Amino acid sequence: AAAVHRLMGGRASKAAKPWCKGGLKFYARPDRKWRKISGSSTLLVVLNGKLTDKRSSSNFEALENAFGGKRAPTLTDVNVTLAKAAVDPKISNVMLRIGDLQADLAGAEEICQSITNVQEKGKDVFCVLESESMAALAIANKCSQRWLPEGVNPRPDELFWQFISVRGLLDKLGLEPKVLRHGAYKSAGEMFTERVASKELKQQLDEILSGRRRWLESNIATKSSSSFSEVIDNPSNGGKALVDVGVFDSQGSFNNAMVERSLADPSGLLISPAAYGRSKRKDLGLPKKKKGKSAHVGVLLLEGNIVAEGRNNTISLQPTVNAIQSARRDDNIKALVVRINSGGGDARTSELIYEELLTLKQDKPVFVSMGGVAASGGYYIACAGQKIFALENTVTGSIGVIMAQLRSKIFLQALGIQNSFHSHAKLAGRYNGIDGWNAAEEEAVAQSCRQIYDLFLSRVAAARGLAVNDVIQVAEGRVWTGTEALSCGLVDEIGGLNDAIKAAQAEVGLEALGFLGASTVSVGGSKLQRYMARKQDPFAVGPVPAAFTLLADAQNAVECAAALTAAAGSAEGKHALSDGQSEVWPWQGPAAVLQPEMWRLNLAQQSLSTSAMNSLNSSLLKQATQ
Repeated sequence: AAAVHRLMGGRASKAAKPWCKGGLKFYARPDRKWRKISGSSTLLVVLNGKLTDKRSSSNFEALENAFGGKRAPTLTDVNVTLAKAAVDPKISNVMLRIGDLQADLAGAEEICQSITNVQEKGKDVFCVLESESMAALAIANKCSQRWLPEGVNPRPDELFWQFISVRGLLDKLGLEPKVLRHGAYKSAGEMFTERVASKELKQQLDEILSGRRRWLESNIATKSSSSFSEVIDNPSNGGKALVDVGVFDSQGSFNNAMVERSLADPSGLLISPAAYGRSKRKDLGLPKKKKGKSAHVGVLLLEGNIVAEGRNNTISLQPTVNAIQSARRDDNIKALVVRINSGGGDARTSELIYEELLTLKQDKPVFVSMGGVAASGGYYIACAGQKIFALENTVTGSIGVIMAQLRSKIFLQALGIQNSFHSHAKLAGRYNGIDGWNAAEEEAVAQSCRQIYDLFLSRVAAARGLAVNDVIQVAEGRVWTGTEALSCGLVDEIGGLNDAIKAAQAEVGLEALGFLGASTVSVGGSKLQRYMARKQDPFAVGPVPAAFTLLADAQNAVECAAALTAAAGSAEGKHALSDGQSEVWPWQGPAAVLQPEMWRLNLAQQSLSTSAMNSLNSSLLKQATQ
C-alpha cells in the first residue's frame, strides 16, 4: 500500500529501485532519470470544461497554477499538443476522452483540423465520447475508432436559440431604456427595448443556425442509409441509434476502450499530457533553438469584451497596446498573428488597438485568425490585418454602432433617493444614467453614433478594398458565418489559427511549422502573471518536465489488478487509489501520468462485465476473477 501511495503522487527517492510484486515492476523515478517514452506510446488528451483561447489572467489563478493547482487545458493547449503528437516519433496514436466539454462549433472545427493533421501523419486517433453536445460529437466523428458509453445521448442544443426580453420587468421597476443604433440588424439592445424579437434578429439567427446544421450534416458521417438528420431529429433514437448507423463503432465506457486498446497493442504505454509536457525540439525534428536568436511568429491572443480599462478575461486598451509595441520591438518576432475571440465592446478602444496594429504593420506582417466570434469591435480590430482567416462556424461582421442608456430616476425616487445636478456646459453629464437624455443630448449622442459608424465603414472599405457603398450592403449590424463572410469579401480564407501562423511564416520566409514555430506575445498583467504566461506558453517546445509514471507490461495486467485489489484493503491504499481517479488528473501534478495506466491494467476491479473481456481466454479470465 505504501508503494502504491508513492506511485500515486508521494515522493520517491532519486535512487529508488523497482518495486516488485507478483512479477510486476513499478518504477517511481523522475522522467529525466530513467526510461524515455517508447515509440509505441499513446497520448491521452482529455477535453473537459470550457475551452477558451487563453487562460484566465487573474493573480490568484496564476499563483495557484505556479504551485500545481488545477489547470484546465485551453483550446490552444489542445491544438498545440496534437500538433506536437503528429510529428513526434514517440507517439504512435492518440486517445481522446471527451468529458463535459463546453465548446462552440468553431472550436470543435479547429480541433477536427488538428485531428486530421495527426491522421495524415499515419497515426490513429481514438475517442470515448462522454459529452452530449454536438460540438463534441463532431470531434468524435473525426476519430478512427469511437466508443459511446451507455446513457450518453447527444443533443442538438447548438441548433437552438431563444429570445428573452426584460422590457416588462424594467417597466415594473420604473427603469426606462433608450437605445440609439446605426444598423437595422444591430440587435444587442433588443432584450431591453422590445417585448418580442424583431424580424431582422430572427432572420440572421435562423441563417446562422441553418449554417450550423449544414456543417454538422456534412461533417458527421454515418455508415448506413440513414442520414445524420434522420437520426438526430427522431426523438425515439438514443445513443444506441448512433451506433446502429455507424456514427460510433460500439457502446462502451473509457474502461472498455482502454481494455480493447491494451489487447490490440499490448506493448503500448498510455501517456498523459502532464507527462508528455514539453517535447524536446530534436525529438520533433526541429532545429536547435539558439537563445536570443530564434526567428519566429508571435501570436497575440485577444479574448473577451473590448473595454477601455478592465481586469481578467477582457481586451483592455493599455495591456494590449503594450503587447503590440513589445512585438514591434522584438527583433526575433518576424510577423504577428492576432487571434480574436470577441463580440465587440468599446469603439474608442477598438480604434486605438486598430491604429497600433497599423503602426506595427509598417514594419512586420500582421495576420488575423478569428475564433468562435469576431464581431463588431472584434471585426474592427481584424481590419488591421493584411489577411484574415475565419473558421466556417465563426460569427463575424456586425458592422454597426449602438449606444444605450437606462433612465433610473423613477426607480430611485420609489426607493426614496433624490438627485440634483449642476452643469456649466450644455452637454455635460449626458451619460449620468439617472435623468436620461433631453432632446439636445439625444441629438448629440445620435451624431456621435453616426460619426463612429462612418469611421467603421471607412476602415472596412480600406481594409477590404471595397467602396463604402459596397460595405454598407453587408453592414447594417448584420452578422455572418465564416463561410458567408468569405463570399461577402469580409474575410480572405477559411482556416484556423494554425493556418494563419503558417501563412505568416511563409510570408517572412520561415519554415511553415505552424504551431511549432510560434510563441505567445504576453498581454500585460502583474509580474507573476507575466512570469506564469512565459512558463505556460502553449507554443513552447522545450525539455520534458520531471514527472512520476508507472511502467508495466500488458501481460502482467492480472498481477497488477491483484496487487491493486490487495492495496485497496488498507486505508492508505484506498486513499491513494481514490486520489488517482480524480477527474482533473490528466492535466496536473506529478501523479497525473499514473491514472491512465491504472485504468489500462486494472481489469479485475472494473472491467469484468464489459464485452471486451470476452476476447480474453478462459484461463486469463479465471485469474482476473480471483
